[in-house]
Amino acid sequence: MAASSKAVKVYGWAASPFVARVLVCLEEAGVDYELVAMSRDAGDHRRPDHLARNVRAALHQLHRPSISTFHASLAYAFSVTDSLTHDLLACLQPFGQVPVLEDGDLTLFESRAIARHVLRKHKPELLGGGGLEQSAIVDVWLEVEAHQHEPAAGAIVMECLITPLLGGAPDQAAVGENAGKLRRVLDAYEARLSRSRYLAGDSVSVADLSHFPLMRYFMATEHAALVEALPRVKAWWEELAARPAARKVAELMPLDLGLSSRKHEQ
Repeated sequence: MAASSKAVKVYGWAASPFVARVLVCLEEAGVDYELVAMSRDAGDHRRPDHLARNVRAALHQLHRPSISTFHASLAYAFSVTDSLTHDLLACLQPFGQVPVLEDGDLTLFESRAIARHVLRKHKPELLGGGGLEQSAIVDVWLEVEAHQHEPAAGAIVMECLITPLLGGAPDQAAVGENAGKLRRVLDAYEARLSRSRYLAGDSVSVADLSHFPLMRYFMATEHAALVEALPRVKAWWEELAARPAARKVAELMPLDLGLSSRKHEQ
């Protein structure tokens, strides 16, 4: 949406699936926001003013788990990371990451935490509508997305899409291993979607929306066939990608992640 002087601010670049996750939720909630343009090549995420935002956000947290291999690899490709590798308060060495959201005096990082904050404040029905049982189901499937779907799909995106754009060769063993893992996850989705229209019920939720950014890139790989082979998963994805919020954010997400132009300039 068009920004105003009172709009929340999101720092980052929309090609990052982590930033795009936040943007989709903001669009779904109809929130007035400003995407503050940053350049990864210019190192904007390492500038002192942006590091200070991460410090403010980190003061609300004590301990975070180490990032996964996938996150480390994808972080390298985007020059960002979506989670802290250690206790910032202990090491006193914050580092740049996107997205960061500023909402008045509140500063947040971690894309799913930002998404939940936005929806809790502006469109709680996408978190389960306030009912304890439905909210718990939404939480379950958001956890599945984070811990089952993203590591496998992200590894495939890294090897089949990003690595070639960076001039490397895919690790076919890693691709095969993660394709097997993702196939099992999608089989579980197919079974779930036989009982409900969306993952957490018959209404769309953050559990569905959180899949969109990475799935957009995954569907540009040859392994999109894993989705297309499952009729309910295929219909779910097509409906998700057709939502106005997803379509608007997709316009900011080139399938080459902006890396082709970067490569040609080198």
